[in-house]
Amino acid sequence: MTQQNVSTVSKRPFLSALILGLVLVFGGFIVLGDVVLATVISAVIIGICIIVSGVFEILYSIWAEGWRGFIWHTLLYIVFGYLLVSQPAVGALILTRIIG
Repeated sequence: MTQQNVSTVSKRPFLSALILGLVLVFGGFIVLGDVVLATVISAVIIGICIIVSGVFEILYSIWAEGWRGFIWHTLLYIVFGYLLVSQPAVGALILTRIIG
């Protein structure tokens, strides 16, 4: 490897980290500008993640054959995720109460 290739390789992670940092700082200013909107968006994203994890649990239970007791757990995941997506303001309050 020549000296030119080493310097090119080492600059790429720094440039991508710099761009990522600038995007995150810009996103932070937007969040500080409208905290309520950020709360609603985060509740919707958490709800989508919970629904996806419920679906993956269903798929895993089919694959594992004989995994008992998954129905209630999975249904709670999917119902809670649906409530977070359909009513994000109430879901944010519930998340705050549960976590805090």
